Amino acid sequence: MVALYLQRAFLARRSYVTLAGKGARPQLMQLGPWRWAVFGFAVLAFIVAIVLPYATLIAVSLSKSWGLDFWKGLTLKNYNFILFEYNVTQRAILNSLGLATVAATIAVLLGAIIGWIDLRTRIPGRKLLDYAALIPLGLPGIVVAVALIQFWLAMPLALYGTLAILLLAYVGRYIPLGVRAANSSLRQIDPSLEESAQILGASWLTTMREVTLPLIRPGLFAGWLLVFVPVIQELSASILLFSSSSITLAVAVYNLYETGYIEPVAALAIVNMIIIGAAIFVANKLGGGKIASRSGASQGLAS
Repeated sequence: MVALYLQRAFLARRSYVTLAGKGARPQLMQLGPWRWAVFGFAVLAFIVAIVLPYATLIAVSLSKSWGLDFWKGLTLKNYNFILFEYNVTQRAILNSLGLATVAATIAVLLGAIIGWIDLRTRIPGRKLLDYAALIPLGLPGIVVAVALIQFWLAMPLALYGTLAILLLAYVGRYIPLGVRAANSSLRQIDPSLEESAQILGASWLTTMREVTLPLIRPGLFAGWLLVFVPVIQELSASILLFSSSSITLAVAVYNLYETGYIEPVAALAIVNMIIIGAAIFVANKLGGGKIASRSGASQGLAS
């Protein structure tokens, strides 16, 4: 709560408007000969953090038995096992895709509503609403899971072990990401654009549909991705809330690893990466091709 208060106090003294009624030219910084050093550092960081780990993961997923001279035993049987023979992973993939899609959509919609109330209205208590929406960011997943278990076991409605309780856990835990994404997108838009539309006779609904939503759409899709990706990978809450019918992708990976199936684990991890890559591609297309920049802005303001 103290950190959130300090963040609001800091942001209140600065302007992050990048979309306004007046044109603006971006300022480029000339690095001179240092540009090659910066470029080399970026390439080195990319190779060490991305290329080498994922190359190893791919190599493990294609090997019969991970060890020396693995290239002599390359096979696709691990992918055939997790995709067609082991029905648990099939169910886990479908469950995780559905939960991540719905949870990300709900979190972004709630985040957009909370962000708009916070930045575009003078409703008393709006700051408390923003604080309340961000508190789950500081709660470990296992704490959220225990709270949900204790609450729903005392209710007449049986949700434990169902997809519904997993959805509640995901939305409750990751709604701060939706709120921050919507908040940062709205901060980048000058309110004068909306005021101009209203002065020209547009209703509030027309202004939202024709001005505000098109401008914040890339930011909302970036927020959708910021929720979708961690939900697909969520383990700490899922492992306490899942059942055989509601198993998720992260739990399936954990179970395979615990039983010593290292090669299928690597194959399932690659499938997970492909799913996330496909989601990023689709969201980028739907968001107008500006997801990367807005996602970076959302993360920057959130931090």
